[in-house]
Amino acid sequence: MNLKKLVLSSLIAIIMPISAFSESRTALDEAPLGLQLDDIFTPTEMQNNSAKVYRNGNGTDVVIITDDGGQQGGLWSTEAMKLDLSQDFHASMKIYFDDVGSNSADGAAFVMHSDPKGLSAFSFDGGQTLGVYGYKSDSNPERGAVQNSFAIEFDTYRNDSGENQFDNVDGLGDNHVASSYPGLSSSYERVGSPKRNKIYHDKYSESINLEKGALSNGKWHDFSFNYSAETHEFTYIFDGIERQLYDGLDTSVFGTNSVYWGFTGSTGKKESKQAVIFENIPGLVDAKVTEQVLNKKNESLLETEVTEGETVSYQTDIAYIKGKQSWRNLKVTSNGNQQVTPIAESINILLPDGSKYTPKENPFTEEGNLNLDLTGVELSDPNQHIQISYDAVIKKGNESKTRVLDSIQVAGSNNTIKSQEIGYWSIPTKYEFVFDEVADISTEITGKLLNTGDFEQVDLQLSNAYLSDGNQINSKAEFDPATQLFKLVLEEGVHLLAEEELVAQLTVDNEVIPITKTQVVDKMPPTAEGREVYMSINEDFPSSSKFVRNLMDTNKHLQPEDFNYEFNTNLNEIDVSKAGEHPIELTVADKAGNKSEMIHSTLKILEANKQLESKKQLELKSKDLIQKTTIEKNEFLLKQLAATAWEINAEAEKIDLTEQIIIQNSDEITENPGEYTIKLAVPNKNLYREVPLIVTDGELKLEVDEFPEMDAQIVSRSKKYSFPTTTKFSITDERVTESGWKVSVSQSGFTIPKGYTGSQQALNYLSLEMNNQESTSIASQGSKEIVLNDADSDLYFSFIVKKGANNYLSKNDKYSNEITWTMMKDNTLQLSKLNVTTPLKK
Repeated sequence: MNLKKLVLSSLIAIIMPISAFSESRTALDEAPLGLQLDDIFTPTEMQNNSAKVYRNGNGTDVVIITDDGGQQGGLWSTEAMKLDLSQDFHASMKIYFDDVGSNSADGAAFVMHSDPKGLSAFSFDGGQTLGVYGYKSDSNPERGAVQNSFAIEFDTYRNDSGENQFDNVDGLGDNHVASSYPGLSSSYERVGSPKRNKIYHDKYSESINLEKGALSNGKWHDFSFNYSAETHEFTYIFDGIERQLYDGLDTSVFGTNSVYWGFTGSTGKKESKQAVIFENIPGLVDAKVTEQVLNKKNESLLETEVTEGETVSYQTDIAYIKGKQSWRNLKVTSNGNQQVTPIAESINILLPDGSKYTPKENPFTEEGNLNLDLTGVELSDPNQHIQISYDAVIKKGNESKTRVLDSIQVAGSNNTIKSQEIGYWSIPTKYEFVFDEVADISTEITGKLLNTGDFEQVDLQLSNAYLSDGNQINSKAEFDPATQLFKLVLEEGVHLLAEEELVAQLTVDNEVIPITKTQVVDKMPPTAEGREVYMSINEDFPSSSKFVRNLMDTNKHLQPEDFNYEFNTNLNEIDVSKAGEHPIELTVADKAGNKSEMIHSTLKILEANKQLESKKQLELKSKDLIQKTTIEKNEFLLKQLAATAWEINAEAEKIDLTEQIIIQNSDEITENPGEYTIKLAVPNKNLYREVPLIVTDGELKLEVDEFPEMDAQIVSRSKKYSFPTTTKFSITDERVTESGWKVSVSQSGFTIPKGYTGSQQALNYLSLEMNNQESTSIASQGSKEIVLNDADSDLYFSFIVKKGANNYLSKNDKYSNEITWTMMKDNTLQLSKLNVTTPLKK
């Protein structure tokens, strides 16, 4: 069957039973542009071949391999269109699998072969063979395959269970593209029980593994291959993924240099609508398309700059070199980036016979691209040419230099050839605008407009660059049209920031002219202050930038590490093994080389890079801790310990951590007397310290003033003799954990000498009075206790003579009285005993 008959029968087969492919008709009609296949391919000679050809509305022949379940289809190149393995070749096509996702099966295969069966070569053992592989259970599966063949499979269903084991391969994708030699036994392995055959998918090249439904997604997939006759290198590309046969194409498999090629496919219980279109077929048509763009002097403008508004000439040469068929039904289109406006009436088309071709319709699209239909024009002899030229105007309005691109595609019914993309630059109208030097120390911005054109009004707007006050310039400059000079005076105290881009935009006669720019020059030196820099002994010096602070520069793009630090102090002479302080002098220079004044810093080397310090030991009274909350207790203890903490951070600063100090065991420390350990910590800095603490209770003590001397003479009659000064008795009880005390007071009684003179008499009675209140009498020669309890605090004492006769002593008498004080704790323990002698004056 020749292809013309195939095409006719295919049209009838598809158009009449339209439901057989109704879901995919849109995909076929909207298929990418492809070739017509007359005399190029023929259907595989077999019964019930599902393969057919559909020529859509744009003239592309779509080969439908299968369109339902339980089908087998294939087509082979004609004898004249066989591949010649002694020549290099390249082919490209697009493959389609209907959008049925994971329900698709089984797939299709690109096949090259020299099977003795020729155009009837096909494998009929079910869906998984894809029409090319051997039988699933035969002990010699290669015998059922297309013989002397090489295949690239496009598998939409993974067969790895039951009787179907072709894809029982670890790591193989549910959808995959893989290569093999179906007619070689080495392409198969027997597995399972009963024995079934599987295929080595990665033996000859790495497979392309895809997820389920990736092939059968209703999209056209790119497929192409390249072959080198000299090296036998064979590379295929699927949707941009490239694979190369490890050892090249084994041409010995074919036994000849002339091989059939085409597609086979099959489906099982699941259906798959599979189709292919051809874009480029080896040896069919060899042609070349060349495009260039010229100026009025016929000079090439490629990679040059052309001013907007200028007219340029596009010229295209279409040359037929050789081929097995004539190149016919040509459609010429350009793919520009819409930067030019073509002049339709300027188009000139010169045919191979020297005649001119006049388009029936406007040959340009609204976007400005060429769209020329040369149906009926045919190229068949070597060196036949079609030449096309037209003028175009470069569009205005781009604010800056813009790339202009174009390429030509010539699509015939049997080949599509593209030219190399060409390009040049469109530049705005040249108003040359020059700044005088603009620096960060400038107090004004000046410059000149060099254009000498005739204009009525020019406005100059300066913008974009930042100022030291944080604002951006957005000011209109003073402009003198006569001299074309402009000037903008900056406010006092405000300067430009270095390396900022200053933009000047001109408005000439109400037309905005593309922007002119300049960069602010850095001439102002940086400023910085010295600082204290900390490090621990035997550590590396901090980075140079750590020796300054408040580093300021007009170039705000610079980071501290971008500056150059020059030390006037030789750091190598500093002994880093010892703690100490060292003065450091240095300067800082910015990227432009502007150097600061001398900066004075101090390097402090410490024993460690972090420390928790406090008193080594602490002694407290119980009263210091009684009735304190946990927070109050912690604050009190930290204050008493004089606890401090610090660390040297990454910026070489000594950071105070004192506020972070905690006492980990404050609940264990109470007012009860005893020995404790205070556990200090700064947990997140891994600082810990233990301090011994001794807690003692308060004192219980007795204090009595010394009694002064009495007056010179004690006379009778109930006269009270007070001490010249107040005599005080006091108890101090600072205890917390204990309470209660008792004081006993006793006197020995007054004694006088034995020998009296004159009317001297013995003192019969003497009383001890507390706080001017009469108290228990004590005999002069005896002893009696006066008991004081802890409710009393301060007591005062005096002595009186009780009523009676002859109760006096003369001043010449010698007498004394001893008072004894006894302190008791809890009525049991004697704490102290004081003996106080109270003499009378002689």
